[in-house]
Amino acid sequence: MIRSILFLSYCIFYGVNAGYYSNNEEDQLYSGILAYIFEYYARNITTAYKILNEYTGQNDRSIIPEETGSSTIKGALVLPDEMMCTQCNEELKCVKSYPPEKTCQNRDIIFDCTDDDTEGCKNECVCKEGFYRNDEGDCVTSEMCDKTMCTRSNEELKCVKSYPPEKTCQNRDIIFDCTDDDTEGCKNECVCKEGFYRNDEGDCVTSEMCDETMCTQCNEELKCVKSYPPEKTCQNRNIIFDCTDDDTEVCKNECVCKEGFYRNDEGDCVTSEMCDETMCTRSNEELKCVKSYPPEKTCQNRDIIFDCTDDDTEGCKNECVCKEGFYRNDEGDCVTSEMCGKITNI
Repeated sequence: MIRSILFLSYCIFYGVNAGYYSNNEEDQLYSGILAYIFEYYARNITTAYKILNEYTGQNDRSIIPEETGSSTIKGALVLPDEMMCTQCNEELKCVKSYPPEKTCQNRDIIFDCTDDDTEGCKNECVCKEGFYRNDEGDCVTSEMCDKTMCTRSNEELKCVKSYPPEKTCQNRDIIFDCTDDDTEGCKNECVCKEGFYRNDEGDCVTSEMCDETMCTQCNEELKCVKSYPPEKTCQNRNIIFDCTDDDTEVCKNECVCKEGFYRNDEGDCVTSEMCDETMCTRSNEELKCVKSYPPEKTCQNRDIIFDCTDDDTEGCKNECVCKEGFYRNDEGDCVTSEMCGKITNI
């Protein structure tokens, strides 16, 4: 249908040029066609006229504000303000690009409104005084903004700055340096109410619920820890770490193994006995805390005497080694000296 109307306007334009219509008749015909296109494009007069211009080449017509407050198509259609802004609580106003229209998001922001004399105002449909544009494009009251913006349980709309960040299950024990930045304006955001924390699913939950949802493995607990020393594992359980506290680092909530349990290679928290059982499964192997030197006894080096001056600066590490009287062969098994075979050129 819209193509047919545009084609008709094209015919009218060339009909006028051929002398079939007077200028007055042309204006009346254009007014009717433009009104139809205007209605078709949801009362967006700018879009409607742009389409008509592009199709007919009548680029000398433009939308201009009149002193009467109405918007006029030059030489053709006159549209009253109420036809321009048809949404509830909207009005036509001549505005500049700054400050932006009041929205649910920016309603508490105070903009620096030093007037720019070099910029002319432009007729725009804006929300009336006391109303704000929401995400759906409607003009609503401040109370309606709150209702439509923060719909999750235990959430509220608050004007906040970028720092400190919102309280979460991860950062709830961190104390942030909250020196106020006067140069930054606050922004409306949906945040968790006092006493609630944002979890990984985006819900606002209590501190107890944080613990329940964060550390679900057996023998795990949530603890605020620093990067050093590392978590106790089956590998490092016999290492004594130098734990001089770093006051410059803030602790972070992490799921760690409870006291007396150690993280194994599968990521489970197990006892020391279970570490031994799961780590060294070959015959004649045992878990032992060893240093990098001397190397493990093998069929190749079993007759070599190593200089074993102890290095106090190196911590030992749990490794699966061959039990006393056994040697690692080329297949990785722990065997007796007889099973190694006869070794020459030691």
